[in-house]
Amino acid sequence: KAQAPVVCCWLRNDLRLHDNPVLAKAMDLVAQRQFRAVLPVYFLDPRGLGVTAWGSPKTGAFRAQFLVESVLDLKRNLRGVRSDL
Repeated sequence: KAQAPVVCCWLRNDLRLHDNPVLAKAMDLVAQRQFRAVLPVYFLDPRGLGVTAWGSPKTGAFRAQFLVESVLDLKRNLRGVRSDL
């Protein structure tokens, strides 16, 4: 018997679990047994962390720290619902 497929959620900007409509729909589909699991995916694009042509950083230190903390918080919250990044 073939297993149900896995639903992949590509996360870009909305890194909160509690109000992310894509993750909510994916988890609903898993609950309905249409999918076996949710595979959340987040790519940190290094181009956004580089330097502009004028030599200034594309992302400031506070924004970079916020992004890191947001990803870590999402990872912790996903583990709470038996998932992970």
